[in-house]
Amino acid sequence: MAKYPQHIAKILSAVHFREWTEEEKLYINAWLAEDGRNQVVLDAVLRKVYVSKDLQLLNSFDTAQAWEKHKSLINTVPLAGRSNNTYRWKPFLYMAASLVVVIGIVLFGVRQGKSVQEEPMAAIQPGVNQATLKLADGTVVSLSAAEDGLLMNNGLTYEDGGAVAGVKKSDFSSFEMSTPRGGQYRMTLPDGSKVWLNADTKLAYQEDEEERHIDMEGEAYFEVAHNLKKTKGKEKESKPFKVFTNGQEISVLGTHFNVKSYSGERRNYTTLLEGSVRISTEKEKVVLVPGEQSVVEGASIKKAVVDPSTVLAWKEGNFVFNSERLDEILQQVGRWYDVDFIIEKEYLKSEKFEVMVPRFGQLKELLELLQKTEKIKFRYEDRKIYVREK
Repeated sequence: MAKYPQHIAKILSAVHFREWTEEEKLYINAWLAEDGRNQVVLDAVLRKVYVSKDLQLLNSFDTAQAWEKHKSLINTVPLAGRSNNTYRWKPFLYMAASLVVVIGIVLFGVRQGKSVQEEPMAAIQPGVNQATLKLADGTVVSLSAAEDGLLMNNGLTYEDGGAVAGVKKSDFSSFEMSTPRGGQYRMTLPDGSKVWLNADTKLAYQEDEEERHIDMEGEAYFEVAHNLKKTKGKEKESKPFKVFTNGQEISVLGTHFNVKSYSGERRNYTTLLEGSVRISTEKEKVVLVPGEQSVVEGASIKKAVVDPSTVLAWKEGNFVFNSERLDEILQQVGRWYDVDFIIEKEYLKSEKFEVMVPRFGQLKELLELLQKTEKIKFRYEDRKIYVREK
């Protein structure tokens, strides 16, 4: 077991997202039997799981304070000598740190890395509520950053009832809405369906006698309202809700789901939380059940079982990356903070990290956490951040 510390690290980190499998429990029990001090590490990890209130820390996250608060969890037992068939747990933790950064706190021993350039980074702020709406009559409205929700019903108002400036009466059967890099917004459609738009997302809505139709690019979460009519005593969806994006069609019958489909990215992801959706390309069709995700690449479709809460972390105000590639992590982070990351070594793109931090925290705090893994370091220059090996 001593030869597989990285495997143990992955199992330990997984407990923050799901229950361990029976096989994983066997690995942990064997690892605990090797050295009694390993129990200290396990206790520290489990303590984080049970103290769910620590998630509130995400809203006022401070890397240094968080580290000081939890440092005692892994420094309670002095290091001693080791035999040939065991290993000292602290060197193991250094290795584990390259894999696990959970709830914005490095639970494992890490070396002190150089701080990310603080002055330039301080100018980079997280995204805010901002969007642009273009109505059918040509009216273009910049939606208030002081609001985060828009209602389309008999008129156009914000969720608190305030009027949207510059809008008189309009036909809401078709419109376009977009968020910039560094923006997000939510809205309620005329039929009562709710949509949350992530950063750098474009959405065009059209409703006619036959269907409710959305063309989109970017990432959005949908809670679709039924549109039912009775035919021969049976209720039937009168206006199907369909989403079209980058070569795929998503057919919906009253459901909650997330779509991620950005221009320039090879894969489209649709994740189902509730109800049922059918994903179609020119060659294939699949139906998702709750907890499943479709991955469309070209005309091919694959399905996987996922934890929807990690997919929807952006909607709840967090970044959650569960063993994800560095290039995919930085794509999402870059869109939210409106900066560009340049990864200098090709192999670094596929390095995987596990991170959970608030989306409304400072960028430098997230980068410092990644830098503490001793794998990578960052250099800032003119709203470009260069990523190089440590």
